[in-house]
Amino acid sequence: MSRGMMKWAPYASLIEQKSHMEKMRYERGKVTKPQISQERAEVINQYLCHYVEGSELIFTYYEDGYIYQIKQSIRRIFIEEKRLLGSQKHLAFSQILNIQD
Repeated sequence: MSRGMMKWAPYASLIEQKSHMEKMRYERGKVTKPQISQERAEVINQYLCHYVEGSELIFTYYEDGYIYQIKQSIRRIFIEEKRLLGSQKHLAFSQILNIQD
């Protein structure tokens, strides 16, 4: 008597549980967006106003509940749209938490 695919049925539910558990861990790890101080906002503004094209900066930004850092250069700033085009990632001004050399 051959069980065929029946013997693999429990493992299919384990695979589904794994993806569900990963999603739960991702959701649990989220944080609320930190508020930046007036001084920090002024520092960010100074970097954006006086950036040298081609120079790399370290951006700390907030996206989908997580805080990330990326080192990139600014290619273009769109004042009207309040966003910047970076060498690796486009960022809205509202996402930026910090900029440093």
